[in-house]
Amino acid sequence: MLSVLGMLSLNISKMTVNKAVIPQRLFGNEGDRKFKVTRVYCDDDGKSKFADFNIDLLPSGLIGSLSKLIPTKGIIFRTTPGNYDYNWHQAPRRQFVINLDASLEIEVSSGEKRIIPQGGVFLLEDTQGEGHKSRSVDNKPRTSLFIPVSDEFKVN
Repeated sequence: MLSVLGMLSLNISKMTVNKAVIPQRLFGNEGDRKFKVTRVYCDDDGKSKFADFNIDLLPSGLIGSLSKLIPTKGIIFRTTPGNYDYNWHQAPRRQFVINLDASLEIEVSSGEKRIIPQGGVFLLEDTQGEGHKSRSVDNKPRTSLFIPVSDEFKVN
């Protein structure tokens, strides 16, 4: 697992591919903490894109900092094999995805790729348009959680 922002170069069949590695992280001063989340969404032209947004965390005494309650519709448990490589597809619903034990590479319409690391949280909102590609990293099987969000949840 990579824990700092950087570039990852892979030599695949004599072809070098550079991908941004996006860490999941908390930032801000005590009392003003934020949790960074990567978002995949569809623009007005039907192109999928990345954006990052922050979830505010509020000081909660001895237990640390907590976000406000985010309205959700349930939880789905998922496993994917190490050879997972899913071509262009739309998200079936707006949902947070949490990678429990392995990383995932996501590609959007522009060809930009990001690796969401083990423990990473991202929000899929590209329910229309071209969609995105997703594939396993390092041929590792992955366990993840899908948490569909309620229609009332809006990204700031």
